[in-house]
Amino acid sequence: AEEMSSPHSPPLSDQQILKVRQRSQTDALLPPSFSLLSAEVLSSPQPEKNKKAYTKERMQQSLAYCKKFLSRRDISPRAETFMTIFKEEIKKAMIAEKESERIAGAGSIRAFEMVIQRNDFLSAEVFKKTQEMHENLLELRELQYHARYGDYVRILPSKVRLHASENKTSSWEFLCSRFQWNEISTRLLRHRKFMETRRPIETAQDVADYNTQAAVDNACSELGIDSDLAVWSIIEYGARNRTFHSDIQSLIAEGAWRQLALIYSSDLEDIDCVFFELRTETDKRALKSIIRGEINRYFDTSEDPGDINVWVPSPAVLKEYKVAKAESGVTKAQKKTANIAENGCRSTEKVTRQQNQSAAQGSPSSASKKRLASTEVPRGSEEEKSKRNEHRRGQLVLQMAKLESQLKSCQKEIAKIDGDAKE
Repeated sequence: AEEMSSPHSPPLSDQQILKVRQRSQTDALLPPSFSLLSAEVLSSPQPEKNKKAYTKERMQQSLAYCKKFLSRRDISPRAETFMTIFKEEIKKAMIAEKESERIAGAGSIRAFEMVIQRNDFLSAEVFKKTQEMHENLLELRELQYHARYGDYVRILPSKVRLHASENKTSSWEFLCSRFQWNEISTRLLRHRKFMETRRPIETAQDVADYNTQAAVDNACSELGIDSDLAVWSIIEYGARNRTFHSDIQSLIAEGAWRQLALIYSSDLEDIDCVFFELRTETDKRALKSIIRGEINRYFDTSEDPGDINVWVPSPAVLKEYKVAKAESGVTKAQKKTANIAENGCRSTEKVTRQQNQSAAQGSPSSASKKRLASTEVPRGSEEEKSKRNEHRRGQLVLQMAKLESQLKSCQKEIAKIDGDAKE
């Protein structure tokens, strides 16, 4: 204390030091289950009908709400001041020794809670919606970056893929065009997490992920490109594709009906608040009609259209999903074999058709004999070149005559127009 104090001011006494370091008793009054680290958003307390309903447990609920609310970083100074005063009123009521003081404190708590219900800036639920809106704005900003710079990010992955495919570098087939960038970026991300675990390669997925990383490293080594930069570019471009590709169709393909219902319900609910200034009522009705049409297409909502918990996939959609799943069960090797067989049949049919046409018109050998036996001038000779030039000259003369005829016709039409103008 002597070292930190100014020479013009007296040293702090022990009583003053103890007074500064004294801690608040609020934490001791909170319920045992309360935790500031919990991500749970507490509901704003509802005012009780009478003062006697404010028991110790009930006051603890209000105190926990104040403590959680004040722990936020995005509250306004006015809300912080109000909640600080509210917290002190709760604390006074809880530590009051006389019943009359506790009842008076309960009346103050009830008055504060009525104010909270009438003002959104004091509600934690409103802050949660604001936070979700901020997150959506950040996602929109990220979408703008993908839209503006996604094509530039694609340059390096495309260069690596092209070099690997043309030069058949080691493991090049894991970068070839039959794999989408979404799948390649997913494998690279999995391999990055796999390397952090330091476990041995065990599954076929581990092998595919390793070979994909190896394919990028080998192509970058030959091109003289930083492999880490190439991997980053592939992952970013894959994220960009996932952002722009329809997430609805991927959910349908995976059969994620619960998540699909949540998206449809949220989009339908947010139309009025998202487009309240940007769109007319006609536009909003049309958008709602489209979303409701999609909901009715994929879900049976007859039990309660307003409750997504009772929405069930329609029988037709489930049937299509099962058929698609069964078809996707066919291995790539089977598909490749089927394609080869189909191409072979087409090739055989084509050869047969050409042979039939040749037989009807005469075989190539007989045509060659007829040409050699005729009096045609041999190709490449001076006489053949002279005849070819003479033929070309005749074509040009004929074309020039046609152009002259068109020119005369145009001149007559111009003269007629000029004459009409003078009259």
